[in-house]
Amino acid sequence: MNQHRRKRLVLSIAIALIIGLISSCAPNGSQFTVHEQQTNSESSSVENRSTTRSDEGSVETQSTTSEITAEVSTSISKRFENVPDGKIVFVSNREYSNDIYIMNSDGSEVTQLTNNRAEDWDPVFSPDGSMIVFTSDRDNQPGHEVYSMNLDGTNQTRLTFNGYVYGPPVFSPDGKKIYYSTAWGPEESIYETSIDGFGETWLAYGSCPSVSRDGTKITYASYHEGYWGVYVMDADGSNQKALAVGFNPSFSSDGSEIMYVSWTGRAVFEDIFVINSDGSDPRQLTYENSNYDFKPHYSPDGTKIVFPSNRDDQFVINIMDSDGNNQYCLTDNENSYFYPVFAPNGQHIIFCSLNRDSGDIFIASVDGSYVYQLTEGDSFNFSASFFPVAN
Repeated sequence: MNQHRRKRLVLSIAIALIIGLISSCAPNGSQFTVHEQQTNSESSSVENRSTTRSDEGSVETQSTTSEITAEVSTSISKRFENVPDGKIVFVSNREYSNDIYIMNSDGSEVTQLTNNRAEDWDPVFSPDGSMIVFTSDRDNQPGHEVYSMNLDGTNQTRLTFNGYVYGPPVFSPDGKKIYYSTAWGPEESIYETSIDGFGETWLAYGSCPSVSRDGTKITYASYHEGYWGVYVMDADGSNQKALAVGFNPSFSSDGSEIMYVSWTGRAVFEDIFVINSDGSDPRQLTYENSNYDFKPHYSPDGTKIVFPSNRDDQFVINIMDSDGNNQYCLTDNENSYFYPVFAPNGQHIIFCSLNRDSGDIFIASVDGSYVYQLTEGDSFNFSASFFPVAN
């Protein structure tokens, strides 16, 4: 097992084993009541594609067709009330290794998109919802690379060829470029490539790129002189500037601020901070001096922030205003919860539960008034991404 895969496996096992007890912290006037669905199975055929690159740099695509079993989850009566129409793409190990699946936002019509003994991770919709990019260690390479495919799983095409892609790929707002980071060599690096896989360009030493909504700036984390720092640069890699000590940076909706995680409590615990994109006026939003607040996400309009935290010795999903006020917990004390992201309407959150034996995907209203469980079984389902579908 190579070092890159071992790192992912150890992280997955560690998260799955974090089980504790907390007191209930749901918002006032709401209860964490989960509504489940029944499932049935159907058979379908999916075209799987692998790609190779010749010495001259051209890409060759080979197609094979295999029979798989796609679990189709059907609502007992009707769609969950108040859930926005959309598609959710996610990772599951229900068929052996980690493969990529897609389903409706109410948990119905679960369809397997990839089918191999490799590890497929980090699926993300393109801005227009026409394709999915993900990472995989298929094709016998030593680490993960970036791949693309259609929404039905066809035309799976390898886009990168430099090894050890780490973390989910990030699209430019216009969908024409993909940014990603690698763990190859002594320092992680950030690259860009076109959506057809040509024109890979090195941009900076660092990881976790986040692109501003206008596509002109990238914020990222980089390790220099013994610590992680938050940086910003132009989208072509020029004008690199250090802003603060921290990691996991992301732009606010208008690009004027950057949110990140940094250390408090003698550099042991993690809290959430924001800073102006020019490096001025850093502010601390959370003050959990004995816990970890990490991987925060802005709502689309920038007014809310969702993040997981191990407050009270249990990983739960928390929500707060973008200035740090009105913090409340969305989840219960039955499981540990991770991977929270806002749906594009800003009124719903997708997140995942993890325990020793399984993990499932949920959708909830921001105020916690309803929570629906979208997957069930003895497999791990995680890393969900949402794309809205017009009525």
